[in-house]
Amino acid sequence: MTYQLVQMTSIFMFFAIVFSASIIDHKTNRLPDNLTIPFLFLGLLCNVNSTFVPLYESALGSTIGYSLIRLLHGFQISRYGAAGIGLGDAKYLAGLCAWFGWRSLPFLLTASAAITLVFYPARTNKPLGVGLGISALVLFVFHGLQFRNW
Repeated sequence: MTYQLVQMTSIFMFFAIVFSASIIDHKTNRLPDNLTIPFLFLGLLCNVNSTFVPLYESALGSTIGYSLIRLLHGFQISRYGAAGIGLGDAKYLAGLCAWFGWRSLPFLLTASAAITLVFYPARTNKPLGVGLGISALVLFVFHGLQFRNW
């Protein structure tokens, strides 16, 4: 009973953080560290007992997700002198991959880019965090149907 309460609390926190991050990114084009970093650790903590994915997939996903965005950020700065993607997006993607593992990366990146381009076609500074949030909710619904330890 206590285990299920902890799971339900963490799932509630997942939704609260994803909704909050999406709204904040939509309004300010920023993803605050006080949301993204605890979100990352909460995802890792939830997967200690393989709630969604095994812990090694969670840690590997976080590392790869952050590294991909970080490399893109560095490339944009060296090539164009300014970054088009922020490091808040990298931390948010790392957090999402902590929840869903490295196998979710292709879906998260593709779906979030498509969603962001559809929702913000004329906006120059497009908030990728909104697309990441929506794609994470879709992934949660489909992935949540097959929780490991329920």
